[in-house]
Amino acid sequence: MTTVTRHAAKQAAAANANASNDDKLVAEEAEQSGPAGPKTVAMDAITGLQSTLEKAMREMAQVNSMLQEVQADVQAVKVSQAKTATDVANLYDKLEQADARIMDLERENGRLDREARERARQYEDLRRALQDMENRERRNNLRLMGVKEHAENGKPRELVRGIISEALGINLSESELQRVHRTSGPLPNEDQPPRPFVMRFHSYLEKEKVLAAAIQRSRGRRGIMWNDCKISFFPDLTRDVVEKRKKFTDVRRKLHDLDIRFTLAYPAVLRFTWKGERKRFDDPRKAMDLIADSRQKE
Repeated sequence: MTTVTRHAAKQAAAANANASNDDKLVAEEAEQSGPAGPKTVAMDAITGLQSTLEKAMREMAQVNSMLQEVQADVQAVKVSQAKTATDVANLYDKLEQADARIMDLERENGRLDREARERARQYEDLRRALQDMENRERRNNLRLMGVKEHAENGKPRELVRGIISEALGINLSESELQRVHRTSGPLPNEDQPPRPFVMRFHSYLEKEKVLAAAIQRSRGRRGIMWNDCKISFFPDLTRDVVEKRKKFTDVRRKLHDLDIRFTLAYPAVLRFTWKGERKRFDDPRKAMDLIADSRQKE
């Protein structure tokens, strides 16, 4: 805008200079032409002045037009700046709102995370309590593995009482062995192992007596034979506990080979005496490391 204004001013000054020059030229022509009538000289002067004024007016009109265009451009820039300022202010407000919402979401997410951890802890406590209750309910139960399908002929309790009597030498009354049934599930094929029996004793002591006799009979024999069937007696435990106890299979075999007596306590804690010192392991790898390190030192 400043450059255009300066240009317009220069043009106006040039027009005034041209007008002065035209006046001088008129005066010189009058002197050179000699004496003339005063009316003719005046008319020529007036005509020159009119021409100069018209030219100056046209140039001033052009300058005025340019100034108007500049003013319009300036006004458009002002409007655009005002709109930009409004947009920036709106954007800033939206950013502040978004920031507030993000902070609210972060607080809510933190609360939900704390609640989720607390619920997970409660769930784990409840799961352990339920596992404990279920295993306590099974304290008087035993599982009998290896008896062929259909051997019970519809009378599983009589069959199991006979097996315990013949294989273990323990005679149980009908009241001491409350219930006997095979585990649920589809009938296995001939190449699959038979379904186990689940036995429920009247008392925990009777169950422990039968289990101890089975362990004693199977020690060194790798199982108990009955009617060409290799049978085994196991505590009736939940799947989670069974999976934990399975992890000790290799170390138990190693202890059997070394003729070291051990106990696999509930839920899955291996106990045995090693070189006069009582050991306790809830991780089978640590027990295997102890045995391996001792054998290497020997």
